Order: sequence, then structure tokens, then C-alpha cells
Amino acid sequence: MPVSDANRESAERCCVPRDCQYCGRPTEKDAFGDYGSAHQECIPKIEPKLVHPSMANPYARLPLQKMSAISEHCWCAGWLTGNEYALWELVHSENHDYGRSSVSDQDLEELRVLSEHAGGWIWTGPAHKYAPQLLPFDVWQSKFEQHNSPSDAISHEGTGLLDSET
Repeated sequence: MPVSDANRESAERCCVPRDCQYCGRPTEKDAFGDYGSAHQECIPKIEPKLVHPSMANPYARLPLQKMSAISEHCWCAGWLTGNEYALWELVHSENHDYGRSSVSDQDLEELRVLSEHAGGWIWTGPAHKYAPQLLPFDVWQSKFEQHNSPSDAISHEGTGLLDSET
């Protein structure tokens, strides 16, 4: 389709009545004479992200930022599901391959030092909640072991869910 036809179609759609994409009732003209694609009251409101009290500690936010940066570098994702488990393993192993890259010794050392200063490791909370929080190392170690337990792998077949999350 030529650009001129696409522009004409777009212009014709903006100035004619249309149905709300949420409720299906017709929309009204706005102050500019255009018909919107939805009523303001129909547009779902975005809930604020859950902020765990442990994240008030600036030392807790630093490892979270570092872990997110590593995920972005290696996976092109700000936080890949299971990132906290994979990075814990990388910090404690000789293998530094992660995603489409590898994590440098310097980045892993920085992450280790930041976590030690924070006094724990970042966990993003139950599945589909994403509420980052700093867990003391003993609590994190228990969560990590539960995540890697054979019964967890069998019961959730690789979903990465913990028993407490289901």
C-alpha cells in the first residue's frame, strides 16, 4: 500500500466515531474534535510496583541494579526470570557463561562485594509478582537450595516456581 493511502486511512479513522476498545460503547469527540479509541474511565489503571521495605536500604538497591545490568547485557532483558539463581551460581563457580555472553570476573566480584555490604542477596519474590527484596544470606541459601531441589524440578517441570509460590 502506498504511503499516501496509509496516511489517508489513518486520517479518516481519527475523525469518525468509533467504539471504545474496552467497553464497546461509542466514544465522544475530544477538545480537538478527534474520537478517542477508549473512554478515560475504561482504561485500566496501572498499579504501582510493590516495593519491599528492605529496598529502602541503598545498599540493597546496588546489587539489584548490578544484577539487572548483567541480565540486560547477557540476555537483553532487564530481569530474566531466575536471574537471581543463575547469578548466584555464577558468583560461586568458574563458569561465567550467561545468555549470549559471559559475565566478567570484575562484574562478578563487584556483585559479590555489593551483596556482602548489603548483607544478603536479592530475590524478586513469588512468580508473577516481581517485588525485589533483600534476603539475609541464610534465608537466601535456603531458598536457593529449595529452588534447586530435585523434588522442585519434578513437581514444576522446569518452570522455576518454588513450592511456596504455587
